[in-house]
Amino acid sequence: MLPKEVAEDFRNFLYLVWMHLGLPAPTPAQYEIAYFMQHGFPEGYKARTGRAEMVRAFRGIGKSYIAAAYCLWLLGRDPKNEKILVVSASSPKAKEFVSQVKNILGTMDILKFLRPQEGQRNSFDRFDVRGASISQSPSLKAAGITGQITGSRATRIIADDIEVPENSRTEDSRETLLRNVNEFDAIKVPAEEDAEGHLTRPAGDVLFLGTPQTEESIYNRLVTERGFNCFTVPARFPRPEKMENYLLMRDSGEKVNILAPFVQDAMDKGAASGDPVDPKRFSDEDLISREAKGRSWFALQYMLDTSLSDAERYPLKQFDFVVYPLNADKAPLTIQWGTDTGTDNVYHDIPNVGFSGDKFLGPLFVDRTEYRPYEGSIMFVDPSGRGKDETAWVTLKHLNGMLFCPHLSGWNGGVDEAMLKIAKDVLRLKVNKVLVEPNYGGEIWINAFKPVMSKAKKQAKMDDWPVAIEEAEWASGQKEQRIIDTVEPVLNAHRVVIDDSVARDETFIYQLTHLSRERGSLNHDDRIDAFAGAVASYEKAMAMDTDEARRDMEREELDEMLEDFIDSCQTPGFTRKARRKGTSVVTYDTLERKITTYEEKYVD
Repeated sequence: MLPKEVAEDFRNFLYLVWMHLGLPAPTPAQYEIAYFMQHGFPEGYKARTGRAEMVRAFRGIGKSYIAAAYCLWLLGRDPKNEKILVVSASSPKAKEFVSQVKNILGTMDILKFLRPQEGQRNSFDRFDVRGASISQSPSLKAAGITGQITGSRATRIIADDIEVPENSRTEDSRETLLRNVNEFDAIKVPAEEDAEGHLTRPAGDVLFLGTPQTEESIYNRLVTERGFNCFTVPARFPRPEKMENYLLMRDSGEKVNILAPFVQDAMDKGAASGDPVDPKRFSDEDLISREAKGRSWFALQYMLDTSLSDAERYPLKQFDFVVYPLNADKAPLTIQWGTDTGTDNVYHDIPNVGFSGDKFLGPLFVDRTEYRPYEGSIMFVDPSGRGKDETAWVTLKHLNGMLFCPHLSGWNGGVDEAMLKIAKDVLRLKVNKVLVEPNYGGEIWINAFKPVMSKAKKQAKMDDWPVAIEEAEWASGQKEQRIIDTVEPVLNAHRVVIDDSVARDETFIYQLTHLSRERGSLNHDDRIDAFAGAVASYEKAMAMDTDEARRDMEREELDEMLEDFIDSCQTPGFTRKARRKGTSVVTYDTLERKITTYEEKYVD
């Protein structure tokens, strides 16, 4: 059996498991979750109906690891009668969970007494522990939410992250998920009484562990419609204006605070809003890096806030662009987004077609002496197709981890006219690759476009200009979700520079600022869809750190310059071959073997 102090307090067992796995000691928030899993909300417990509770916690806090330890602790306390069903989002996830539990069971000495004997069930998705009662139900079974979960009984049902993007995107999929969850009532053991009506066994418990994936998360409905109690652990202490979002109204009219009591207590004692709730797990710096992936995504996945404001419901903002005049050949090596205290970099003359308060900004800083040729240039074309009335195309270039959009356009006329306009833009903007959206017969469109491109090159006397024309990778998933998930992170990181003409394209800016994750949120989305396709093609370039990329580029140029010196070291002074449309003049002392003067001038 488990030692008394371990059997009485799950937190002690959790500590031993963490040490066994070679992990740091559990964090304060992990201990709080462990305490809640053991005790729940005592004031809401009814033995005749069992516990109906939920832990909503931010991504990465270790919910599944804690759940695995909890299962072993329960089995260690009552190996004979405990029958646990763990439900995951999919069968593979369920198998992973069982494998994790069995690995701990098979290697942790304190659990030797539980290891299955020969002849007991011991498979990839279920097993019995030593001393288990003879029953159709194994000591522990794991299954996917859409798998075979009926036909057995459980004293505990643990639903571990059953809501995932794939099963919660649409209303129909969420209703299907809820119907599967309703099966839990038939699986958990009912309360038992003796002849006098005294309770001899409480009803089975149901515990959900999860992170909401949508504003209409089933976790909310379990609280409001099914009466579940909720223990919510956000990554940061919420701001005062967001506290209302953690109050849910039950169907009975009761308003409940779903924040974990320890979070609420810390705020009542003066914890600063915005500070990390569990800094030992994720520091402020860690959370800032995650916030860069998108405000709306962070609100759901880390703040557990499903009541998105308009700012979060419509996450793409004009404010996050840098507006700067662009040309086809080169761009500043250093260009920085920011707000000037005197609002000198606000574009007051560009109409705001977004929401109130949104605006365009010029760069806070740009080094006009440091220009470089673009490292790549593509045009993404979204041809008109079924149910669409516009062909849209976007030119995107990249340099030093930044994206530059000198032009985008759309055409709702004939296909031939659209192709001619696109071909002319390819040459005018010096594009080397054209990517075509495949959803509407991309290959057919490409075959029709190639002769148009060839003719345009001849007419412009640019026969030698290299242009690759190919299909883009197939875009899957709900369009609105895909566009936001692609564009929001790079905008939040302020890595996109657009030309003034793009900022004044009211059709594009309206589509960008009014797009939400709701299906069909826009009647027309041609231009923002093409923009997202172009951004997606530069996903690897976006992984670059701009400062590090700039330093790498400067190191490469210095290496080239030194090679020039070595090649010409017998000459007291020389003019290096022009680079970046400028001239570098150096003097090399052949006796001292060092550079004595260096001057470089650029022609912008």
